[in-house]
Amino acid sequence: MRSSSFLCAGTAALLAAMAPVGSALAVENDRSVTMPWTIQPFSPPDATITAMPGDIVLKQKLLPFGLATLSENATDEKTGNLVAPAGTTLLRLKLTTGAAYCVAADPKKTALARAKPGSPFLRACFVDADLDHRFESSAEYDGKAIPLPSVSGRLPKKMHLLVKPVPYAERPVEEYDGGAFVGIRYDGVSGLSGEPVFMDVFGRGDAFDSFNRSWPRSGDGTGSLSKIGSVLLNGARLEVIENDGRMLKLKIVRSMPTGSAGATQRGSHFF
Repeated sequence: MRSSSFLCAGTAALLAAMAPVGSALAVENDRSVTMPWTIQPFSPPDATITAMPGDIVLKQKLLPFGLATLSENATDEKTGNLVAPAGTTLLRLKLTTGAAYCVAADPKKTALARAKPGSPFLRACFVDADLDHRFESSAEYDGKAIPLPSVSGRLPKKMHLLVKPVPYAERPVEEYDGGAFVGIRYDGVSGLSGEPVFMDVFGRGDAFDSFNRSWPRSGDGTGSLSKIGSVLLNGARLEVIENDGRMLKLKIVRSMPTGSAGATQRGSHFF
C-alpha cells in the first residue's frame, strides 16, 4: 500500500458504501467530503482468456457521483483571479449539506502551490451551500495527482467568496468520458512457488495504480495456494485453468459487483 493514497475495502467493493451520519456527528462532520465513484455492471465473457504478465484481465468502467459544467467564469472576489473558466467539467463530492464540485482535470501547479513543500498540486473546488445551482464560494484542494481523480478531507470554515454566484449545469453521469476504471491485472508468477499473482488496479486511460494482491487457491478460493484455481479479489472471481509458468488461461466467473469505489489521498486538505 502506498503512502499517497489507499483503497478502502467494502462489502464486495473497493470502497465501503457511505454510511449515514448520526445526528450527534452530523454537525461536526458537515464539512467532510469525499469523491466516490460507481462501479458499472459488467457481463463476463464465456470465452477463455489468454493472459501474459501485465495484462489487465478484468476492466470495469467507473462513473462519478455527479457531473456538471461551469456555466460562467468563476472569479475570486478578493484577488480578482480566475478560479476556473466557463465550460469547465466538474465532479461532484459527497457532502452532508449543500453541494460541492471539483474540477475534473488533473491538479495543476501554480506559483502558490510550488511554494508549499511536499504537495505542489492544487484542484479548484466550489460550493453551492443553498442548492440553488449557483456556486457562492471556492477553495483549493492541496493534493498530488493520482490516476483516479480524488478529493478527501474537510472544507475550510472560511471559503473564498466569488465575485458573484456562478451558475452550473448538472449533466447525466453517463456523459463522463474520462476513462476511469477499476480492474484486475495479471502480474506474472511468483519466482519461488510459481503461483500467479493478481493485483487490483484503478485509474484512467493508460495511467493506473494498484494495491491489493491475490493468488489462486484450491476449491472455492479459500483453500491452499495453487498454480491453478480460484482467485477472489474485490468481489470478483477468476478461475485459472492453465499455467505454463508465464502464460495463463483463465475465465472470469464473476465481475466486481456494482457499488462505490474510490482512491483517497492521505495528508491532503483544503485551504
